[in-house]
Amino acid sequence: METYQQSSPELSFNNKVLKSILLAGFVAGTLDLLSAFTVYCVFGPSTVEKLLQYIASGLYGADAFRGGTAMALAGTFFHYVFAFSWAFIYYIFTLYIPFARNNFVISGLIYGFFVWLFMNFVVVPNSSIAQPSTAPTFISRFISLSCILLFIGLPIAFIISRYYKRRS
Repeated sequence: METYQQSSPELSFNNKVLKSILLAGFVAGTLDLLSAFTVYCVFGPSTVEKLLQYIASGLYGADAFRGGTAMALAGTFFHYVFAFSWAFIYYIFTLYIPFARNNFVISGLIYGFFVWLFMNFVVVPNSSIAQPSTAPTFISRFISLSCILLFIGLPIAFIISRYYKRRS
């Protein structure tokens, strides 16, 4: 009787993996912040400080808007914690889903959609962020989704896929 060993994913955190996750989180976090600054501060009514305080309000509620630069820095910190977390989670997915390692465009777009859904329908509603009195418009949801797909999903998938290409 022939036996074969089923290969299980290897959860490894060598320097190359860690660098890839950190780079993916940093690039995605930075691109996402830049897109938010563009949408809400350049073309919208907000300021950079208010946008970063809005992120901090997820934990601190309305007090974040009275916290000045300290709350803006807290918002920046929280934003990057999420970005690094999304990169780490994507790396874990790639251990179990080989398709994600080899098809970064499709998997990055799918992953970005998952991130958008999770952030908009789980994280934000369950945070201390004040909920808007009116439902978001189709256009605002489309812009939000597009930014997450292009600036979170794709960069993370691309950078993590490069780790696998270098490894082979």
